[in-house]
Amino acid sequence: MSLNLATIAYMRKYVDKAVSTGGVSAGGEWSPDKFYKKNTIITKGEKIYIAIQDVPEGTLLENGEYWSIFLDVESMVSGSDKTYRF
Repeated sequence: MSLNLATIAYMRKYVDKAVSTGGVSAGGEWSPDKFYKKNTIITKGEKIYIAIQDVPEGTLLENGEYWSIFLDVESMVSGSDKTYRF
């Protein structure tokens, strides 16, 4: 998988901000039976999510009040190359 520079810059900016305001934690693979603290990064399939606030047990990933897609690996890998060589 290759990441473009804009994606890397976005991730770096977010992680730097989160670290300075209380840290980022890795939550591993998503489980509906877990409580997740704000700024916890988890994975499910080809997507990486981040908790935008404390997440109660049983909260689905589709709930935009608690979760945001941090990175969609599948769409990045399947996307076409936007570079042009003269």
